[in-house]
Amino acid sequence: IFINNSSGNNFLVSGNTIGFASASGSGIYSFISTANSVFEAITINTSISSITNVQGNTIAGISMSGLQSGNFVNAPLKCINVPAGQVYIGNVTGNTIGSMSSTGSITYSSSSATAGAVTAISVDGTSNIIVNNNTIGGITASNSASAPANIWGIRSTITGPLTCQNNTIGGTVANSIQSTGTSTSVIVNGIENSGRTSTISSNMIRNLTAASGTTAGGYAAPVAGIMVNVLNYSQTISQNIIHSISNTDSSNATVTAGIYLNSTSLTNLVERNFIHSLNANSVSGSINGIYTNGGNVDYQNNMIRLGIDGTGNSVPGCVIRGINEANGTNNFYFNSIYIGGTAASGSSKTFAFNSTVTANTRRYIDNIFFNARSNAGGSGKHYAISAGGTAPLPTGLIS
Repeated sequence: IFINNSSGNNFLVSGNTIGFASASGSGIYSFISTANSVFEAITINTSISSITNVQGNTIAGISMSGLQSGNFVNAPLKCINVPAGQVYIGNVTGNTIGSMSSTGSITYSSSSATAGAVTAISVDGTSNIIVNNNTIGGITASNSASAPANIWGIRSTITGPLTCQNNTIGGTVANSIQSTGTSTSVIVNGIENSGRTSTISSNMIRNLTAASGTTAGGYAAPVAGIMVNVLNYSQTISQNIIHSISNTDSSNATVTAGIYLNSTSLTNLVERNFIHSLNANSVSGSINGIYTNGGNVDYQNNMIRLGIDGTGNSVPGCVIRGINEANGTNNFYFNSIYIGGTAASGSSKTFAFNSTVTANTRRYIDNIFFNARSNAGGSGKHYAISAGGTAPLPTGLIS
């Protein structure tokens, strides 16, 4: 479905089924692509003068393979794509993309030497966008030529405000959304905002898996539930549940995060999020419940449990940080963090709270930082709090 009318408005796209091999909703619509192939199930490019609605559509049972490539806004496989317009996606009746109960409902396999990507919902342009109540799962991406095969559940570069609420990204089964490509530059994000102001709240993000993912791809946390990298615009990230995000690379310095935020605005709020069961398979890798890399942010009433996977087994001996404060002028109030499990090997350290900020004003008040992790063959040290700066009283710190 392709609506391309820069002066048009007030369109309604609802109740359609796109994909499958038959009208009964079974089988796979599969095709082999050329280098420049693009498949977009629904594309809306309209005026911003009034609202266009995309409601209650089903996009599933699709397989794209071949030489296609393209990354970010040029991803060759997009399920719902909004290059421009004031569009509300799912705020009345959520759209279904892929499957919540099985893997491989939507597959992307490339043999190109250039990065490629799948984006379930891609929103760009200048206007207000709402993306609510949608379900996204059962997506697998791979590349046989060792280039990245990236996946975004919801990706925004809009210059107007984004509202992203009550979406479920990742189904009930393990590896619901997974990139099996082994490139260290791979990116798998549940929600990414690299546009402007956003409210990201009450989303469920789960069962995301990558076979690698280091900072080689240009992302500080390439495998993440929520990735927000927006300067000078306010962000609210609240009441999201993020769990079972894994990186299976056993040899590289992978980086996995529940929430990553880099924003310099004075009015950022990250509160009441629940993050648990993140995993990394490399002793040189790291997992971070919340990774703050800049800005002025109040982090409050977040609950984080790391060091144990979703089945109760100990995570291998990687670096673990419940909260990782790498930069910013931040306040941390009433957060509860637990680090558990045992390290069978490796010398990686773990932290309920870790800060490398040395001079900025920052406050750590009324938090519970409990590191109960122990060694069962590993030699790492385990800390409740590690604060940057010079002892005994680092500049700017109130704890």
